[in-house]
Amino acid sequence: MKTIFEYSVWVLAFGTSLSHATVLPRQQSSCTAPAQRTEWRSLPVVQREEYISAVQCLASKPSKLGLNSTLYDDFPYVHNQLNSQIHFVASFLPWHRWFVHIYETALRSECGYTSPMPFWDWTLDAGHMRDSPVLSNSSTSGFGGDGSGGFVSPSRPNPLTSCISTGAFTNLTVAYYAGDARPHCINRGFTDGFDEDPEMNKDMMAAWYTPAAIKNLTESNHDFENFWDALENGPHGAIHNVLGGDMVPATSPNDPLFIMHHCQIDRLWWLWQQEDASVRNRDYSGRKNQEPDETPAALGDSLQFLGLGTDVTVESVMTTETDSLCYKY
Repeated sequence: MKTIFEYSVWVLAFGTSLSHATVLPRQQSSCTAPAQRTEWRSLPVVQREEYISAVQCLASKPSKLGLNSTLYDDFPYVHNQLNSQIHFVASFLPWHRWFVHIYETALRSECGYTSPMPFWDWTLDAGHMRDSPVLSNSSTSGFGGDGSGGFVSPSRPNPLTSCISTGAFTNLTVAYYAGDARPHCINRGFTDGFDEDPEMNKDMMAAWYTPAAIKNLTESNHDFENFWDALENGPHGAIHNVLGGDMVPATSPNDPLFIMHHCQIDRLWWLWQQEDASVRNRDYSGRKNQEPDETPAALGDSLQFLGLGTDVTVESVMTTETDSLCYKY
């Protein structure tokens, strides 16, 4: 059953011939010095500026998919096309792990980024999200804050009038909105949320992502299925909803905050895995497809990326310390 956190409300029926996924080795001895991913505010200002410059660079590169748009736009396009295959299913976590890796690879290979890959630990902002340093107004090192048009409801198409007016991405035009080619500015619409319990809507739904709530989740005795479900429908969905705007439909990678948000989601999965790595690096279960399909998920399932990156199996990305990923938190 889908919840109020189902931020992707425009599901496309998409058909494609599936290529064979690359089966990457489960362990790679060459990953002896995994890269350390770093929380955004721990990066020196010069590295924050380098990261934002590299993200802007992606928007100057041609589409890898042959679209009449940019490499930056390839990411929301693919995410939207695969929407129903990557949300509210077991592959939510492994698919997004590899998606973020593809993005990082593009930053480094196409735009020369050399600093650590950042994540946004929004637990540090619970209760005072609007004042988060991540939402800084700096034109060189900030992602900007709320959109100028105020809140946009996820129950209807974004009117595209809530443009951010501060930060480094005020002049960024993105090409797609949900299933449409619809060039527009980055939209945000901060809100306190939509939970049926008013207590859960306070302070931009802070109760869903306080340090205590997240610690309880990552240190829980949940199996993978219950952990993934609680993470996707809880703090993950809360952040999408309270930021609003472009973070609501399945083209949510339009917002440059999306990748750092999903680095944090990947980090929480990694932390949960570290509680019992010998078991949890292989713990994978749940539904392969959205309801009412009852097909169980399996480690051998293929993860598709439509040409944006290499298709891989779930098993290939269950741990981050392989030759293909080689990072830690």
